[in-house]
Amino acid sequence: PPTAEDVKMRTERVPMNHNDRVRYFNTFAVGLSLLVVVHMLLTAYRDFRDNFAINILSSLEYVDSATGELTNYGARAENLAISEVPIAFAVLVALGFLMAIRDNRTAFNVVHLVVFIGVSLAGLSTVGFQLGLIDPYVWFILVGLGLYLGYVPFQCILFERMIALFKEKANAGFLIYIADATGYLGSVLVLLYKNFGAAELSWLEFFVQASYVLSIVGCVLMLLSFFYFQRKSRSMERKVSVSLETT
Repeated sequence: PPTAEDVKMRTERVPMNHNDRVRYFNTFAVGLSLLVVVHMLLTAYRDFRDNFAINILSSLEYVDSATGELTNYGARAENLAISEVPIAFAVLVALGFLMAIRDNRTAFNVVHLVVFIGVSLAGLSTVGFQLGLIDPYVWFILVGLGLYLGYVPFQCILFERMIALFKEKANAGFLIYIADATGYLGSVLVLLYKNFGAAELSWLEFFVQASYVLSIVGCVLMLLSFFYFQRKSRSMERKVSVSLETT
């Protein structure tokens, strides 16, 4: 069970009934909606990259140094596993850094920054790939790194820090449920669009377009979310201050 210090630093976590959930969502409706849309984009992008990685890698060609023949990265199964190793390591380091931050406000802001950097990396690396500045396989790794830098912090860390910062009684399970439910809805919508609205596009072409959408929309929404929560924090602090003065 949580110690007194845990409760003080992280705010007590309580079960939430229907009224509690409605109240909490309404309190942070704008900011939560912005974050949920970003998470929906990240989830849909993650599912597409993971489920169709072989299709994408098979579209990325290179000259085999041993045979001198033109081949593709999807021809060797180990390319898929190798591409994820540096991503896993980098994300693990980033999460360790986030967990080491004691101050909840600082951590909440840094998580916003990490997600912003992640979605930015997906777009910028795609520009480099299309301009021929980045090796295709390196590009596949970089967009994966950007994706998971943005996606993983949503899985508890962002919402944990949000609850601890604003000290509104809630639990991360409710917030993660909202994010995941809409996230997988986004995955279904993307597949429907790819099959029925953009069937003429190759897997690679569609993934490139998705990278730009994630990057541009994600950056804008994360900036709006950051400024919203900064303003919300100041507003709630003023209310607490006035309440204490009145008391």
